[in-house]
Amino acid sequence: MSQRTTRTHTDPDAPELLNVNQAASLLNISRRQVERLISTGNLPGAVKIGGCRRIHEPTLKRWIEAGCPDAWRHRNQKKSRQ
Repeated sequence: MSQRTTRTHTDPDAPELLNVNQAASLLNISRRQVERLISTGNLPGAVKIGGCRRIHEPTLKRWIEAGCPDAWRHRNQKKSRQ
């Protein structure tokens, strides 16, 4: 029997990316709902890397702290802080 191994990044400068399941768990919603938010452009920090969707964790956490506003408003708030 083969066992699955989980690889972890030890590089502290590596980007902090979550998969869709991890983002769904953090948001306490279903995987499908995360996919809907991504496809409508309402989930900030989402990128597609080689067919896999990933969500930038710090951006997602800032969005949650801001009360989960729509992505357009979140982008404008971020720009006004700079």
